[in-house]
Amino acid sequence: MPLFRIAFIAIFLITLWFGLYPFNFFSENDVIWNSDTNKFVFNSSSLERESHKRGLAFTTETLDLSGWKEISVLLELEPHKVPEGLGMILTLNDEHEQPPIMIAQWKNHLAIRSRRLAENREIPYQERGLRDCLFDNENVSILLVSNEEGTSYFKNGRLEQRRSAFHLIDGANPFFGKLVIGNNAHGIRPWHGAIKQIRIYNKEISINQLTDTSIQPIISYGFVKPEFEQVENQVSEAYNLRVPKRFKPVSRERMTHPRSFDREFKWLSRDNIINVIGFMPIGLCVFIFLRRTSLNLFMIVIATGVLAFFFSLSIEWLQILMPTRDASYLDLLCNTTGGFTAAVLGTLLRLKPVQR
Repeated sequence: MPLFRIAFIAIFLITLWFGLYPFNFFSENDVIWNSDTNKFVFNSSSLERESHKRGLAFTTETLDLSGWKEISVLLELEPHKVPEGLGMILTLNDEHEQPPIMIAQWKNHLAIRSRRLAENREIPYQERGLRDCLFDNENVSILLVSNEEGTSYFKNGRLEQRRSAFHLIDGANPFFGKLVIGNNAHGIRPWHGAIKQIRIYNKEISINQLTDTSIQPIISYGFVKPEFEQVENQVSEAYNLRVPKRFKPVSRERMTHPRSFDREFKWLSRDNIINVIGFMPIGLCVFIFLRRTSLNLFMIVIATGVLAFFFSLSIEWLQILMPTRDASYLDLLCNTTGGFTAAVLGTLLRLKPVQR
């Protein structure tokens, strides 16, 4: 059956193409220095419909916050696009699923999380935020000041909130890791915007003290033109920020689990439905091919699901080699479901190869 074989090969190649597109095994790091504004622009390619590109910057040294009772973080930002889910502005990565500290954008809001492993919580973090403070193409200065009494949120020099029950750092929980800017450590939560300045102090400071040169932060990035793929810490030789030319996550899960701490996570998301439907044509082809064998219908349905599983697993493992594709157990489950559903549909429609 030449026609069937041609159709089978075509559907196989099309499915493989969609699974591996855009074939970027070596992707540029989507971080650009804007000489006109002295800002670093993160993940701007998505504004030009190149969503497969991603960017981040990170420290190669570990920042240890153990013993800190106070912390102040200054961020001078210009968001460019509302992220899908959480867009990570700054995280502290220590290889755990939930980072010790996370500052992110969700819709037009600032989201802040602090890990609480020692409290044996169902959700291993505390979260607070500042509503309606991040708008596209608007410069904003955010100062977070946290001590044993709580956390204060300043926007453009003005106190917006004070949360007495929320502490950004906690002595009972380990707080150390590498700083990651513009994305999370796995490179799958890009933030779209420009950053002009980041400062981190190991003490409580006021708005007026930001201009006091006698009060030195631990980290200060001015985001001037990078030298040798790095942004220097202006107050110390430690904690320089690396901006590689090629995109490579700081740490990467081989296969991500079907779970999410994002508020917008939905099991029946558009991508999951596409993954199910996308594997139905190849599932039908396999089912029709197996109908030529001596297997009974039940075994054909099972065999079709198994073959769909291994084909999907091959695609997911190839995606591990691609820095901007995310291999996922959930994708594997959806693809296998699509192949199995196609086999059941073929049984109901009594599909079988044309006899000549």
